[in-house]
Amino acid sequence: MRKLLILAVLLTGCSPRAEKSATANVGMTEDEFMLVIGIDMSGSFSHRMADGGDGHRFMMTLIDNYFRSRIGSQDKILILQLSANDDVLLYEGTPMDLRRKFPTPREFAAFLNKHADANGSLLQRGLNRALKYVLSDYRVKSGHSKVGMFVLSDMEDTENDAGVLEELTDRLAKLKDAGGILGMYYLSIDECEAWRRKMGEIGFANSRVESTIMDKPVLPNFD
Repeated sequence: MRKLLILAVLLTGCSPRAEKSATANVGMTEDEFMLVIGIDMSGSFSHRMADGGDGHRFMMTLIDNYFRSRIGSQDKILILQLSANDDVLLYEGTPMDLRRKFPTPREFAAFLNKHADANGSLLQRGLNRALKYVLSDYRVKSGHSKVGMFVLSDMEDTENDAGVLEELTDRLAKLKDAGGILGMYYLSIDECEAWRRKMGEIGFANSRVESTIMDKPVLPNFD
């Protein structure tokens, strides 16, 4: 079976650093692949997801590279709102469907802006719901679909619920056990350190937790 290359960023340290460029070829595979992007649309983060914002540019880089490398596949892209109090799913479909629905980045940004949430940042709860949705997919549970999950958020939560964090930790462990990969970007310095410790406790070696990202991310191998 050929290697599946997914989109992720290789950085070290939680301190801000200059952006760099890196390129790599994206391979094809017969296995299905699920690209999951969880975005923070709370008041403190939504500006990054606006048209021209650095978070929006990074997300478009992920989707564009994924679309060009996986054209013709039946793989899925999921876009989930982590800060939502209710529905977490914003989009689910193939790369081709996404391109047809939002022909330009500006149209996509306008769509996201409609879902901006100024009522708080329940990010752990939102990430928990997102993982629950992803892990309930029969393809993931059966091992027929690989998952690459990317979180764009400062992860500064307005809620401190030990029960939610315990459930979230359990679901992150299940994502790891399913062979998934996790990337978390734009975290505040304190949250960056805390979530790196959490990944160490879980033993989630195939993960990245960063406070900044490169403009053009490196594409590592995913076996």
